[in-house]
Amino acid sequence: MAFAKSNPKLRDAVHAALDKLVADGTYSRIIAKWGLQSSAVHQVTMNGATAN
Repeated sequence: MAFAKSNPKLRDAVHAALDKLVADGTYSRIIAKWGLQSSAVHQVTMNGATAN
C-alpha cells in the first residue's frame, strides 16, 4: 500500500491495524478461507523493513 508522506497518521493507523490482524490470527483465517497461503505475509513491514 502507498501513503502520502504528508499523512503519516494514516500510514501508522493502517500498519497498526494490519499488525493486530496478524497477531490475533484474523489475517491467517482470511488467507486460508481464500486459499492464498502461498502469497501470505508473515510480518507487516514498511518499505521492506520491520517497524518497531
